[in-house]
Amino acid sequence: MSQNNKKSDNSEYKVRFMPIGGLGEVGMNCMIVDLNGERIMIDCGVTFPDVDAFGVDLFMADWVDELQHGLSGVFITHGHEDHIGAVPYLVRDFIERGMQVPIYGTPLALSMIEHKLREHNLLKRAELFEVKPRQEYQHGSFTFELINVNHSIPDAVALVFNTPLGAIIHTGDWRIDHTPIGGEPIDLARFSEYGDEGVFCMLGDSTNVMTPGTSMSESEVAGHLRRAIDEAPGRVVVSMFSSNLWRVQALLDIAHGLGRKVMTMGRSLSNNIAMGRQNGYLKLGSDDLIIEPYDLDNYPPEEILVICTGSQGETRAALTQMAYGERRQMQLEPGDRVILSARVIPGNEIKIGRMIDAMRRLGVEIITPKDAPIHTTGHAYREEMRTLLALVRPTYFVPVHGTSRMMLAHAKLAQDAGARDTRVLHNGDVLEVSEAGMEVVDQRVLGRQFVDGSSVCSAANSVLRARRRLARAGVVVVALELDVVAGELLADPEIVQIGAWDADEEPGVHEQVFDGVVAALEKLSRKEMKDTEQVREAARLSVRRLIRKEHDRKPIIEVVVIEVDES
Repeated sequence: MSQNNKKSDNSEYKVRFMPIGGLGEVGMNCMIVDLNGERIMIDCGVTFPDVDAFGVDLFMADWVDELQHGLSGVFITHGHEDHIGAVPYLVRDFIERGMQVPIYGTPLALSMIEHKLREHNLLKRAELFEVKPRQEYQHGSFTFELINVNHSIPDAVALVFNTPLGAIIHTGDWRIDHTPIGGEPIDLARFSEYGDEGVFCMLGDSTNVMTPGTSMSESEVAGHLRRAIDEAPGRVVVSMFSSNLWRVQALLDIAHGLGRKVMTMGRSLSNNIAMGRQNGYLKLGSDDLIIEPYDLDNYPPEEILVICTGSQGETRAALTQMAYGERRQMQLEPGDRVILSARVIPGNEIKIGRMIDAMRRLGVEIITPKDAPIHTTGHAYREEMRTLLALVRPTYFVPVHGTSRMMLAHAKLAQDAGARDTRVLHNGDVLEVSEAGMEVVDQRVLGRQFVDGSSVCSAANSVLRARRRLARAGVVVVALELDVVAGELLADPEIVQIGAWDADEEPGVHEQVFDGVVAALEKLSRKEMKDTEQVREAARLSVRRLIRKEHDRKPIIEVVVIEVDES
């Protein structure tokens, strides 16, 4: 245990936590921690857009203002997108500001980050440092350590920062699995050792606090998957989250044991399998276990197991394309069995339902987690949280990673376990913790950034607002050719609309708009007609009033005035 953990007169030492993503929501995990003036970041994730975020690829925390105050290090808990997806954009901001900031992560997490940085041509500009559990590392004025935890991806860890006040533990995403498919069980002994020494503050994953009991082991899931695959008379397709490499390992073992060849489909899945093998987390039973799509016809259906993406009904994912007959490498056929080995992410129910209906029309048998225990969570259930709290016995507790309802329930659990004080935070809150106690000392208004192609913009950007308006009511463009000297139109107005009305069902609207623009401009004096802005505003208001009054719509209206000097 670090000497930094021994307490003396530390009345002036203060720690501040400021979540800028991941609290009050699921995803986009990112937190700024100030250890008595030394600022670090824990995780840097993304969240994916809802249907009304038109054209947006992903959302991430807005850290721009925070970088002005400095940052000495970035600490990654594991390699899921909601924890590392925004790292390339953060690194780009480091480079633009001339900042050299180390990024610490376990081997698999760093491999995934390296892959992202390579895609952005930033790999050589980033400072990546590999760290492993049960080793103490120095960073600036403090030491830190990683504790192995179980999660749905290898190399997941909790972070421990040793300070004069005592240890500060951030659990990351975790659960207890005593019989994991690969890797070691969660290091409860190390958590207990820190608890005996004295944990000043713990920040804990709240995702599954509402679920009683304990989560099912990945080994138990593997047994149910083996049964479902063994009983299938023909081809089996298993769709799952691409980062769940322990599930992939279970399926590889099952296929090898049952004499089936494995074909993988989905770019993210193939990339993750390659990184898993590279880091020693995935092992094949034989060199010829995995086959390419062009080898598919060389084996009878009962000797094929397909592992693919698309469990959430994503438009371009492998299973979705197969469901709608759009996947060139493979077509689903009657007699195939599809196993959806993943939970339904809230908001995806309709897409998944439509995909399942499409597969059933093809004569495909579907097995979901409602039919058999073929999936388990990556997050601790309530009794597991109670166990960890009993081992760690933190003085102060802050629930993280979850909705407000989840965090409130987790705070209550910690209070019942003996924590002196707890705080439920929201993104932008600044929580100060010291020997005197806990206090929210500031509340900052935070936005989000979004990625649109190669551009990064503020989520309050007018582009996103305009796209939402376009989707709701369309756009009308009025083009006017104006002689600014004579103060008169040189041609009839041109009216173009997209989505504002149905030209086939409402053919008279175009003429109404045209007549309205002409009438509005005829009311202007010659002097007013020489003023481009007055002409533009008169035309815009005429269109807006007519469409709102006659058709109860509010499209975006743009008036383009082409100025011509005929003198």
